[in-house]
Amino acid sequence: MSTKEKIKDIGFSLFAKNGYAGTSMNDIARAVGINKASLYAHFGSKEEIFLNIYESVANDYETLYEQIIEDSKHLNVEKKLQYIFFNYVRHFYQNPDLQSFWNQLNYYTPPDIHEKYYEDISIRNKKYSDIMIKIFRDAMKQGVLRKADPEQMYISFWAMCEGALSVMLAIKKANENWINNFWLNLWSGFKGGKIK
Repeated sequence: MSTKEKIKDIGFSLFAKNGYAGTSMNDIARAVGINKASLYAHFGSKEEIFLNIYESVANDYETLYEQIIEDSKHLNVEKKLQYIFFNYVRHFYQNPDLQSFWNQLNYYTPPDIHEKYYEDISIRNKKYSDIMIKIFRDAMKQGVLRKADPEQMYISFWAMCEGALSVMLAIKKANENWINNFWLNLWSGFKGGKIK
């Protein structure tokens, strides 16, 4: 691994654990095993390191979403949504540092950095939200789901993904079976019926 990649790798762990404000250039240099001057030879600032890491994480996020959607494209709507829900939640549950990094990014970054991130991730998310909204719209036309605003259904779906993940990461006894239980409750609400 090159020094630059090592800086990003260690920087990712430190930012995920301590946040942007709680991580200094000295912290990163010390953890990498180089002096601060050497760190500046690779990155001009802490912000540059952070945004460089964000770029890699965001690219991986896009790859994940693309793969999940591709793998589920031949399933019926219930199985498709279940597959997307389960695999999205499981991925981040199995990678808690990744979820922690996103949480730090969403809630604890300085406003100027958050603004740069939010603009970029909004553009990246648009294509996936459009795909998901179409899935919900088509399911309503097929009579599989109750009639509702498909965009609001997608937002509920996404919120349940994030909520399920937060609960599972907070409770030590949680396991992947919980994802299916969350899904059954969510699907029942989408259909407007009772869980069988």
